[in-house]
Amino acid sequence: MDHQVKVRGQRIELGEVESALRAVEGVRDAVVVLRGSGDAAQLVAYLVGESAQLGEVDARAHLARLLPEAMVPGAFVRLDVLPTTTSGKVDRRALPDPPRARPQDAAALATRTEREVADVFRSVLGLDAVPGPTDDFFALGGQSLSAITVLAELRSRLGIDVGPGTLFARPTVARLANALDDAANAQGGANAAEASAHDLRPLLVLRESSDDSRPPVYCVHPAGGISWCYGALARTFDPPRRVVTLQARGLRLDHELPETLDAMAEDYVDQIMAVHEGGPVHLIGWSTGGTIAHVMATHLLDRGEELGLLALLDAYPSDRFRQKSEPRPGAAYEALLLIAGVDPKDVPPEQLTREGVRSILASSDHLLGTLSEDALDGIVRVVGSSNRLVSGHDHRRLEADVVHFRAGLDHVGKDLDAEMWRPYSREVEAHVTPALHSEMTSARVSARIATVIHQNLSRLESR
Repeated sequence: MDHQVKVRGQRIELGEVESALRAVEGVRDAVVVLRGSGDAAQLVAYLVGESAQLGEVDARAHLARLLPEAMVPGAFVRLDVLPTTTSGKVDRRALPDPPRARPQDAAALATRTEREVADVFRSVLGLDAVPGPTDDFFALGGQSLSAITVLAELRSRLGIDVGPGTLFARPTVARLANALDDAANAQGGANAAEASAHDLRPLLVLRESSDDSRPPVYCVHPAGGISWCYGALARTFDPPRRVVTLQARGLRLDHELPETLDAMAEDYVDQIMAVHEGGPVHLIGWSTGGTIAHVMATHLLDRGEELGLLALLDAYPSDRFRQKSEPRPGAAYEALLLIAGVDPKDVPPEQLTREGVRSILASSDHLLGTLSEDALDGIVRVVGSSNRLVSGHDHRRLEADVVHFRAGLDHVGKDLDAEMWRPYSREVEAHVTPALHSEMTSARVSARIATVIHQNLSRLESR
């Protein structure tokens, strides 16, 4: 039997996941099964290995580097031996249910909001018990698709919409409950659009950390101005590291657009230094965000600040886009699709409209489908502005190194590669990632990129 299953509309070959698990160091055998149904359906992996410590962390990280997010199990169970039938085959029916949230922790839920959040987590993720205040939505098996359901259910129950950025930054029961309470107090009855504006602010924290010894990482928005796309990358840092993203001020229709890329970069550096508490400044940018990050790095050094990591994810110098002085029709909507991880080349030109793109995002259950009309208008104006600023910019040489990741499955017939940064950087460390440009911030690709990023951060911070 091929053990093919369907999870949230995606057909998955269980044998492929099992094969990838058996390649994990220390794993002697592995079985993957589908538990639950509907939105609560999830893959569960059962591992047999030599180490008593063998479990979720190593296995999840390994699979995330190789497989799409939908194929990474939501739970991992270590067994001494797999149960077998009388004929010697694995008895899948005898596999135990995965241990989920700890029931005793539920007693520590202190407020009504915490109890509501915990119950929503339990319901959406199909947990056997109510999670406790410190249980993490993503650690419990939550993914981007289930995050939409959580936010919608909380909005229905509590009348408060904090937006997806808050769930990324505060994924535990207690911290999300605190955010909901804060939003309720601040709104004083304001509508959901007011609450959602929180996720369009210029500095958005996608992940917090209780350890202040490691400087945060700052991620710069792509052409569309929104930085939610870095959520998967933010969760790769282990131990956790604070991840702060910069978003375009122009997302708010009442804010003026910058006149030059240097002016934008200077503003972003001002914002960073207003909250940065010492140590090197680490910058990561995907697509247009990488081009902006390079300009920001020059301004940081101009000020005498310490630049740490500068990682550019399939980003290229401005002169490569000099001939594109004006965006072509539909460019803003292409940028929005890229942020959502959808390749615009797969979308018919007639669908590159406001209605068409909104329909695509809604049908794919993507978080960006929750955007308000004003936010969508903000993205459109930011894309046009970003295009003009980038095409009109002249890079200065940066006396620092660049770590570049090229989308190895894209740019056929184009001369886009890491070498384009050599005239504008001291050294270029080039990596080719087996991915499309639109996939560079996906969970699968983020896990691959994270290995190189972590190595560079460790090396820089050990000096």
